Amino acid sequence: MTTKSLITINNNLMCSIDLETSGLIPGYHEIIQIALLPLDSNLNPSKLFPPFDFKIKPTYLNRVNLDALKITRNQFSDIVETGFEQEVVKEIFYSWFDKLKLGESRKIVPLGHNISGFDIPFIRAWLSHETYENYFHGHLRDLQTIACYLNDRAEFHAEQTPFPKLGLKEIAAKLGVEIIKEMTHDALYDAVIVSECYQKILLKLINI
Repeated sequence: MTTKSLITINNNLMCSIDLETSGLIPGYHEIIQIALLPLDSNLNPSKLFPPFDFKIKPTYLNRVNLDALKITRNQFSDIVETGFEQEVVKEIFYSWFDKLKLGESRKIVPLGHNISGFDIPFIRAWLSHETYENYFHGHLRDLQTIACYLNDRAEFHAEQTPFPKLGLKEIAAKLGVEIIKEMTHDALYDAVIVSECYQKILLKLINI
């Protein structure tokens, strides 16, 4: 499949986004890894724009919820020791975005799994609500919401539910997207999986 552009994006840049966090509560827990993977018009990783992928040292170690961490404790210890400071990563993000040279008023179109319920609230808390609006477009794509829609559509037509479970691993498995278990819960790797799942869904919907 080849396309000249994703017209609905209107020259904004779609990025597959994933986070690892120190817990589940935005504004209380913190982002400890963030990955933004720019995509081309075929929803493959862009060859023009580099990914943004950083591990971030938590400021409040006393707030870390070890039971909620999806990464291993060894990985978390490494982030504490070698991760960048929160404010440093913000400045690197602003510089990275400027180097994209998207053009005036162009923004990042977010794609993710449960991105509206999880990732975006964390990013808003990290950057501030006002700053978030300057960099991210409001027309997000949420893989989990799309799967729910496809389930409803199938049931409405008395067809088999395509996604009985809505986790990223389960959606990927139903779509035939291979996952290497040892690499999951790395933000950049999971962002790649999300983009592959979204691409597979679009291919199936238009019968390619």
